[in-house]
Amino acid sequence: EWPGWVANPADAAEKLVATALRQPDIQALLSPPANSMVLVEQSVESVTRGAWTSAFIDRLTLVKDGNKVVSAQIVDFKTDKRRESSREEQDTALRERHFAQMKAYHNLVCSAFGLPSDKVTVTLVSCPSDGEPRAVPYGMGVKW
Repeated sequence: EWPGWVANPADAAEKLVATALRQPDIQALLSPPANSMVLVEQSVESVTRGAWTSAFIDRLTLVKDGNKVVSAQIVDFKTDKRRESSREEQDTALRERHFAQMKAYHNLVCSAFGLPSDKVTVTLVSCPSDGEPRAVPYGMGVKW
């Protein structure tokens, strides 16, 4: 269930979020399975190859089997203006602009929870002021 202001947003920022929450692909993305735990603005830290790294992930869903985390979903919200003409070009450019950040998040979650790469999905939620919001997933074939 969404906050009450979603039905009657008071300002431009609330209107943008309310519009995003009405998109079927975003609703599906934000509807976690019953056996999961959703963490918002989650700090994740890990030491990889002797280097300590930390990040704040907008939304991290951990899917569990009993007490064990078996997969994870990273969702990051972006408000980039769209500069490209076609939807495909926009999505590709958005993924490319944020790849280094998403790679760091992906690798942190894999390391922190002992998950193989294919058990962690990453999706950007594009919420531009100049267009319709939508989910922009990174495909399973990404070389993290």
